[in-house]
Amino acid sequence: MNTRTCQELEALWHRDIPLRTDDGQPFDPPVEGSLGLLALGDLGLVAWRRKRQDVNYELMLRSRFETNDRTLPSGEGLGVGS
Repeated sequence: MNTRTCQELEALWHRDIPLRTDDGQPFDPPVEGSLGLLALGDLGLVAWRRKRQDVNYELMLRSRFETNDRTLPSGEGLGVGS
């Protein structure tokens, strides 16, 4: 992957991507993905990856809470170090 593409993907990752249905309602991407997101190309792929990252981070925090490990991981989570 060339440098320009990496920079563009990095900028896209940090940009707000408001997904909407045909009738204008906000669309929350499913964790398992969808063909519709794939059809959106890079925007759909980034939206899906963000959703997966959010869910994985939430599951990790829940697991730590249940095991009484109250320390927060450094550099993990949405937009931190990625």
